[in-house]
Amino acid sequence: MLLLLPWIVPVVVSATAWNWLVATPQSPIPIMLGAIGLGDLNFLGDPLLAQITVCLFKVWISFPFMMMMMSSALASVDTNVYEAGKMDGATSWQMFTGITLPMTSRTTFISWVLMTIFCVNDFPTIFLLTQGGPNGATTSLILLAYQDAFQNLQTGPATAVAFMMTAVLVVISTVLYQQIKKASVE
Repeated sequence: MLLLLPWIVPVVVSATAWNWLVATPQSPIPIMLGAIGLGDLNFLGDPLLAQITVCLFKVWISFPFMMMMMSSALASVDTNVYEAGKMDGATSWQMFTGITLPMTSRTTFISWVLMTIFCVNDFPTIFLLTQGGPNGATTSLILLAYQDAFQNLQTGPATAVAFMMTAVLVVISTVLYQQIKKASVE
């Protein structure tokens, strides 16, 4: 249940909770880290720490999806194949590289495609945590398109950014799709 919590709780609630935990030097986590001698940390005020915080939040919120995808892929591998590998004298590493990776490769590539799309198009995480700050350090392409379209009223550049994002995602998806076709296990 706890492993699925980031997926179950709405992004707005999660981002608000993370904001409360790390947004200011008076938040609980900076106070605790300061108490053990790490100094005054401003997680969402320092450009590097803001980028790290946004990445950690995205990993935390994406973990349940990837866990479910990989656990279903591992569950689909026939145990008889592992037994045959043991009978043939394969080591654990050889069974991992020769059985587990090839048998789960299709699901892995599909997960990569989906996570790439999810990450590139992830507006709520960055907007709710930092709104692209500090000093534009966490501004992503989707946030840039939003700012151009709705804050600067520049729909042309916003549309161009959106089309470029789409083109890049199509190229990445096509490359990964080719890998899925190559990973055909018979």
